[in-house]
Amino acid sequence: MAATNQARLPSNQDVIALAPLAEPERTGVWLGGPEPVSGKLRTGIALYVRPFSPVLGQPFDLVLRFEGVSGDDASVRLSTSDGARLLPQGGESTWRLTAGVPSQLVVKLMAPPGDSYLHVFTAQHGRHAARSIALTLPSDAPQRPAGYRGGDAKDASGEPIVRMQAGPQK
Repeated sequence: MAATNQARLPSNQDVIALAPLAEPERTGVWLGGPEPVSGKLRTGIALYVRPFSPVLGQPFDLVLRFEGVSGDDASVRLSTSDGARLLPQGGESTWRLTAGVPSQLVVKLMAPPGDSYLHVFTAQHGRHAARSIALTLPSDAPQRPAGYRGGDAKDASGEPIVRMQAGPQK
């Protein structure tokens, strides 16, 4: 970890400051961007995520970048749901962001098969925003075709449901 431009997940729940990036320009491929337009007051903090490829049963790093910070009260808080875990300790953690410069955070995660989420809560100027990042891993269970309702599915009158294949008939 380079103390000048990245931070790792802390081992406690205290609020810590992220160091400003030594190289403020964003280069390469990043996902995300400014907050989506909604009926809420926006914080103005843009969230970018490096593309990632989680592997089932193994921890992986996720790189988060924050731009557009203008308030001295700016912060970011992380939590997980649906079985995802922040490592090393799990739970939530909060960081302060420095006004006027982008910040970057590297977190280590574990995710179960299927869909789980990392929730990123940003705040500044008394406004709060939440965005969720899907951590989708392949499931151990075989994928069923769309509309599958079980091998012995019955309709409302108790009759078996006959499956039909979509597409041209021969």
